[in-house]
Amino acid sequence: MSETLFEGLETQAILSLDPVVTGQVLCVYLDKGVLKDAVKRLDEAGYYIEDVMGVDVAEGFELHYHFCLFQDGPTRITLKVQVPHDDPTVPTISDIYPGAQWHERETRDFYYITFEGIANDSPILLAADMADAAPLRKAEGAHKSYLDLAPPYEILQSEDEHPLIKLAADREQAAKEAAEKAEAERKAAEEAAAKKAAEEAAAKEAEAKEAEA
Repeated sequence: MSETLFEGLETQAILSLDPVVTGQVLCVYLDKGVLKDAVKRLDEAGYYIEDVMGVDVAEGFELHYHFCLFQDGPTRITLKVQVPHDDPTVPTISDIYPGAQWHERETRDFYYITFEGIANDSPILLAADMADAAPLRKAEGAHKSYLDLAPPYEILQSEDEHPLIKLAADREQAAKEAAEKAEAERKAAEEAAAKKAAEEAAAKEAEAKEAEA
């Protein structure tokens, strides 16, 4: 299975995802220090890079790296790396996937994230005088946690006490409570309907008796 690609790496969490819902089969959270090792494994396994994108979340900047195989069926794997707002640096992977340089430069334009080791970090979409504009950075107080943006997932492995563990438990509990509430409402509706039907039947019976009298 695809998660075996990362055996021996110090990943923070590996999640199984529903490709019908998310377009991905696996999501791997890792530190930027092991990013290149993970990317090399994907390259050696025949994966191509689709894109690199950034998200400005409460915890910092989250880099998403999407990889896929040239074969039928869902194969997309996402690597996610978080860097703090006050030190938005991450190593380039363009020495492994040269085509990633375009995506890294685009992400730099939008978020002013530094890709260390990139051969060309000049603006690719913005004008030269807007190089540090970072138009997709969010205003203070406008951030959401990456946990709020997480799709449905199953944890295959993770660090102890990783926030995704608690989130999964909270979601499971919320789903259980919602199901219990829905069941209670269904039963209450059935009981109300039965009571109403009984009252209507009793009323009709009373009317019939009055008519006979």
